[in-house]
Amino acid sequence: MSPPPKKRSLTKSKKFKRSVIKTPNRPVILSEGDSWFDYPLHKNTVDYIERMGSFSMLRVENNGDELLAILSGKQKGKIRKLLRKYPFELILFSGGGNDIVGEDLLSLLNKKKPSYSWEQCINKKRALRRIKQLEGAYLDLIYLRDDNRPNCTIMVHGYDYPLPSESGVKIGPFKVIGPWMKPAMEEKKIFDQRDQNAIARWLIESFNETLHTIARKNKNFIVIETPGTLNSKEWVDEIHPTSRGFQKIAEKFRPELIRLFPGKVKRAR
Repeated sequence: MSPPPKKRSLTKSKKFKRSVIKTPNRPVILSEGDSWFDYPLHKNTVDYIERMGSFSMLRVENNGDELLAILSGKQKGKIRKLLRKYPFELILFSGGGNDIVGEDLLSLLNKKKPSYSWEQCINKKRALRRIKQLEGAYLDLIYLRDDNRPNCTIMVHGYDYPLPSESGVKIGPFKVIGPWMKPAMEEKKIFDQRDQNAIARWLIESFNETLHTIARKNKNFIVIETPGTLNSKEWVDEIHPTSRGFQKIAEKFRPELIRLFPGKVKRAR
């Protein structure tokens, strides 16, 4: 769903360890997730968050990652080890978008018939099951936190309403990967742009509502309300914001970061 992963320099890991030891007053933050935190072609959400204050931040996010993969197997084990090893106060987490509007979107759609509304083009049974799986993955993250770093806060976001189009991720004039939504929808004979937009919006809204349900039932789990933040010109492709778009998403985090770390985060100018 995203560009090939970039190699993360070992220097960043060493810099994090040094920061934890030498500047113990800095908030200690773990950043994990997908391309909204690790978009390699321009600055992304966490790049802008890093500018908001002096943090000891360990970044292990990887573009293209799916939530269900992050919270299973080796990646889940890695998070567990990190939580045990370092005194994290906050986990910034971005995950779920790839699982619902990425490569598996085709399986969540019905083939459109002449009489179908846009809503009938969604295979609700499968889509709601997928969102339930994502809920389970976030609960696994909460359990990891509770068992290994119980006073650590988890901060997540609900993405924004993507716009199905023919735009994929590009480097220069060459298309690297994507698009994802529009081809899947057109394979299911969903050609009307209004129908495509409505389906994408429903999926994101359903996911966002689930995040808020989790937050109501679990302490120290904060949902940053991001749907509706971007305008149509702030998308560089179907599912990734422009640099300015990512900056606007990052600004949504600032008030909660200020509340969580008083005196440690700059206020918006």
